[in-house]
This record gives sequence, C-alpha cells and structure tokens, in this order.
Amino acid sequence: MNKALRIAGWLWCIGSAYNASMAIGAGKPLVAIAFFISAALAAPPSWHVLARYGVQATRPIKAVAVVGAWLVGVMTFLATSPHLPVVPAQGKGPVAEPVAAAPTEGPSTCDGIPATPKDFAVREAAPLHERADAQSDQVSIPFGADQQMRPVSIDPTMPVRELCRSRDWSYVSILQLPSDIGNGRGWVPTAKLRPVSTDKRGRRIYEPADFEWPDGSLRYQKAVLTVVNRIMAQNPKCDAFNSQSLLLDKDRAGALFKVACYGTGEQVVDFRPDDATNNRSFVPIDPIDETTARNACEAAAKQRAAHPSTIDISTSDGEFHSYAGGITNYRTTFTAKNSFNLELKYTIQCGFEGAKFTSIDIQETAD
Repeated sequence: MNKALRIAGWLWCIGSAYNASMAIGAGKPLVAIAFFISAALAAPPSWHVLARYGVQATRPIKAVAVVGAWLVGVMTFLATSPHLPVVPAQGKGPVAEPVAAAPTEGPSTCDGIPATPKDFAVREAAPLHERADAQSDQVSIPFGADQQMRPVSIDPTMPVRELCRSRDWSYVSILQLPSDIGNGRGWVPTAKLRPVSTDKRGRRIYEPADFEWPDGSLRYQKAVLTVVNRIMAQNPKCDAFNSQSLLLDKDRAGALFKVACYGTGEQVVDFRPDDATNNRSFVPIDPIDETTARNACEAAAKQRAAHPSTIDISTSDGEFHSYAGGITNYRTTFTAKNSFNLELKYTIQCGFEGAKFTSIDIQETAD
C-alpha cells in the first residue's frame, strides 16, 4: 500500500510540475504557484518533512491540500483561458465581444470584430480583395456622380479599421473617404498595414511616412507636420490629407506649401513653415454671403467717391465668387461724377476673408 501511494504521489508531482510549466508559458504566474504547491505536497519526501515537525495524520491533510491546490490551479487556468467562449450573463451588463475567426471562403464579410478595433494605414498602395486571397477579384464600389462600379485601391492617405483577421490577411473598412467614394470594405495583406496615431478626439496624427515629400521639402518636415496636425485638430471640414498632394513652391516671402485635404468637399490649404511657430489658426472661416458682400462693396465705393451722391451702382453687372477658406470676391460697375461734373464709369472689385475686407480695387473703364 505504501509503495502504491508513493508511486501515485510521484505521478501527481510530475503532472502538477508539468501544469506549472505550462502556466508559466501562458503568462499565468499565480496558476503556476498553485501547481508548484500541489507538486511539492504530493512528493513523497515531503511526507517525512511534515512528520519530522510533528504534523500528525499527514496523509489526510496532504490529500486535502494536494487536491485543493491542484483544483485551484485548474479552475484558475480555465477561467483565464483566452480560448473559452464568452457567455453573456442575463442582466449582468455588457461583456467583451469574442474575436471571431474570419473565413477565407464564402461571403466577404466578418461575423465578429476584434475586442479592441485598431486603425491602420497601408505602407503603400494596395488593392482591396473580395476574399483573403491574392488571386481573388478586386472589390468594386460606385464612384463619383455617375456611380459607376470601379475597382478600389487604398493608399496611405486612407486610414482603415481592421474588422477581423484570417491568418496573414485583414478585413478592413476604409475611414474618412474622399467625398466621391462610397463605403469600401475588403481584404488586404496584414503585412501591408501599419498603426496610425490619433488624438483624444480620434483625429489622425500625421507622421513623416504619411506623405510623399517633394524635392527640397525634407528640411521643413518638422514644421510641415506641426502645421498639418494643427489643421487636423482645428478644421473639422478636413478629414484626411492626400499624401501625394504636398507641393512646395517659393515666392518672395520664402517657402510656400500646398496640400489637399478631403472632407466637406476637397480643399487646398496654403501655409508656410513659419506658421508652425507663429500660432496661425486654421479654424475654418465661414464665407460672407452675396448680399452682404454687395452692400459692403457699394459702401466702399461711396466712401472713395469725390461726390458720393452721384454714384449709380449697376445691379445687373454684379459677379460673386466663393472659394475655399472663406474667401469671396464681389465685382460690379458704377457711374459717378468727378470734380469737373463729368460722369465716368468705374469697375470695383472687393475681396473678403470671412466678413473682413482683404482688398478693394477701383478702376476707371471706357464705355
């Protein structure tokens, strides 16, 4: 009987030690400790140690301690295992959503989403596939006003959200799309994705890899990134930049950058490297309406006329134009008498940024 108990003790010790090593490999130190205690108590030499210190009836005590430690380890391991399905408890509030394995065949959708969805950008232009297979068809969605079906490729300007993963493929949804593109979802190789940074509001933070840098622009890289990230933070009408649109020009004032952003229509933003340090605001300016622009321009004409009472402003020649960034322009003609009581014809052109005048130009015209 004693020999059989010793054999059973050693087998229990070996099994518990093995479970302890597996728990360590799984990153569960508390579970490993429980199994090690079970292994130590089950080993026959520990019986003599307990007896030496006067512990009586060691076999019943050891049996309870060994089985208890082993059960604690097993239950803890099972309760924390990531492979078990999550069963929601009725009336207990929300629970974590399970990660569903995405099919490589069948419909090009996901049955589940990762527990923590992440946003990415592609390292280089990549087509969207209908299945997790490089040989599968490319996803097509309606483009533009004609809504014709065209194949979709994504580039570094289009952040994507990973919905699920199948081996080395990711099923993604394109975020912050250009205005002429509908909803785009499909499969891309996971290796082509890289994480993107966002601020507390979820607005993207751009990095050097997000743009194609034109010749001579690298010396301004830090300033450019400061400005474009300020634009993203301040201008809700700008959802994403076109990474291929960054242009560098030069005039008498120095370097001048232009970049296109998608959002409420496509708009081009001009800025200089000095804007990174001069705290220039990129909060969008609402354009002045045509009636207000006409009235302001007519008032400016009367202020500059030698005889304001003789002014007769045309109501049919008025032209109003609106541009990105709250820029507007109003142009019209008027007649007025000069100091020699001669009636002359003039053209007036007024420029506005929001409701503020940026220019007033009056020129005499020939009839």
